Amino acid sequence: MKPGHICAVLGAVFLVLVGVRDLPAQELPKGFWAEVLEVLDGDTIRVRLEGQGRETLVRYLLLDTPERHHPRRGAEEGGDAAWRCNRRWVEGKRVFLEEDQVVRDLYGRVLAY
Repeated sequence: MKPGHICAVLGAVFLVLVGVRDLPAQELPKGFWAEVLEVLDGDTIRVRLEGQGRETLVRYLLLDTPERHHPRRGAEEGGDAAWRCNRRWVEGKRVFLEEDQVVRDLYGRVLAY
């Protein structure tokens, strides 16, 4: 994916998610509210779980952006652009995260939409 398209894709994903906050409570999908404390890259954030105060890492489902710090390949083209877009959309904000059937990945991160 070209760096210029990364913000457009992230924007489309987040516009869908923004609509969730306006749904009545009984219509919300299974998930949780959290405050985004830090954006690590284009598809991973560190959050504080609302009502628990616990922090965890969250990896977005269905979104795979270029890496900023890959252990073998180094920085990938578009990684910094994806990180900047993700920061602009969610850093410091309250977000609703929806889980799927698999809750954590191999690295212990919560997997969520």
